[in-house]
Amino acid sequence: MNLVKILVAVGLSSLASNAIAADAEVTVGWVPIVAPYITGICDGSFEKATGVKVNFQKFDSGAAILSALASGAVDFSSLGSPPAASAISKGLDVEVIWMAEYTVAGEALVGRSDRGIVGPQDLKGKKIATPFGSTSHYHLLVALKNFGISPSDVEILNMTPPQIVAAWKRGYIDASYVWDPILTNIIRDNGHQLVDSGQLAGWGEAIFDVLIANKVFASENGDFLTKYLKEMSRINGEYRQDPEKWASDKAHSDCLSNLVGVNPADIPAQLKNYTFLTAKEEISSDWLGGGEGGRVASWLGLTAKFLKDQGIVSAADVDFKKAVNDTYARAAAGE
Repeated sequence: MNLVKILVAVGLSSLASNAIAADAEVTVGWVPIVAPYITGICDGSFEKATGVKVNFQKFDSGAAILSALASGAVDFSSLGSPPAASAISKGLDVEVIWMAEYTVAGEALVGRSDRGIVGPQDLKGKKIATPFGSTSHYHLLVALKNFGISPSDVEILNMTPPQIVAAWKRGYIDASYVWDPILTNIIRDNGHQLVDSGQLAGWGEAIFDVLIANKVFASENGDFLTKYLKEMSRINGEYRQDPEKWASDKAHSDCLSNLVGVNPADIPAQLKNYTFLTAKEEISSDWLGGGEGGRVASWLGLTAKFLKDQGIVSAADVDFKKAVNDTYARAAAGE
């Protein structure tokens, strides 16, 4: 089911909320990506920092996350910028509370070199797989537009990252836009990279992941969110202080290998494909802070406009500044 159908099916006003009681639990969604904060799932540091039982639920697509948010199955989650922009444009009662990571080069469009796909025009008439409603789906559409290729000139298939790997190995698909660790795996299997997200960001279309929360949940559980984000900041800061040392730590590499499925030897390189922020950095106008002038609000607005032009959302004239709340990040930064 695509993003638009899910938003209609669940009902835009049906978001559930639950304040944290003494014996309550919080459910947090996450996407398998090579990121420092994933280690907080393994070692329980988020629970230690907040004093609350946290259930972490893994998702393979933004559409599934939005469905879970709308039904109240999760309280907040990591989510790519395109589905976040679409949800806000549609009126879902959510807000962005943190920039999870900025994608430098961690996603790319890859074609099968053994089928002669070595340039953009070789994609015409080919099958391209990507998770619908994701950052990769968004950047695939951006790439095709920049290459002068209509989506109708190719066959775009909706697949989760695990399905993409299986389809690639079977030879069912000719190309894919996807993220690591799947990206690295298919490049090694006769894959030829045509463009990556860093290049597309340079053309004016950045992608990133955010933490997006049910507004009612956030307003009722500010102390929990502040402690949670403070722990994210600590983990990111620890990584940033010495990336090589952090990545070589066995507990860290074992965690990422087990939860994300990445080869430990690939972890240092894949971590470099993203920018991970501390709370002090988050609240600057370069990122989450700054209101409408902040990068996150501005980029979400540009993303929504592109999605409207593609017919994915019907409205893009939303005040994204009101959907970006840096209150909890500021508290985590001690302000």
